[in-house]
Amino acid sequence: MAKDSMAVSTQNRDSSVMNTINFFVIMVSSALVIAAAHQFFPSQVVLGTMSISWLWAVVLSSAAVSLISNLTMPLFFHWELQQKRFLTPMEWMGGYLFINIIGLYAISRFAEIFGLGFSSWLIIVIVSIVLDLVQRMAMMASGEMMKKK
Repeated sequence: MAKDSMAVSTQNRDSSVMNTINFFVIMVSSALVIAAAHQFFPSQVVLGTMSISWLWAVVLSSAAVSLISNLTMPLFFHWELQQKRFLTPMEWMGGYLFINIIGLYAISRFAEIFGLGFSSWLIIVIVSIVLDLVQRMAMMASGEMMKKK
């Protein structure tokens, strides 16, 4: 009985560590994409307000994107269980593209809190596509690093 509880405890700890790593990987990759989008297209992607600096807006908005992504990850696993099959990488990317679009739209609706604004919904879709690709590459790289340990 003790071995069973030890296995469950270790599994929960490993899951918590992975969730934390995923949060920071997605946060850093989101911060890079949002800052680059503002740097290259400052009239379409606006960072900061009267009371929030552009750097703090990047931190807040990327943390919000990361939180939304991490909170929706169990929904994908639940959907996999219902479908009784594993999702393909393209299905994961499609799901996260949808989540990134909804997340960025919601964050931009609260621009006075997060300091992130977009000139149109089309810009949100374009940034979400880039964000999806960069997040995918970052998650794959972090997964490979975790496998080596």
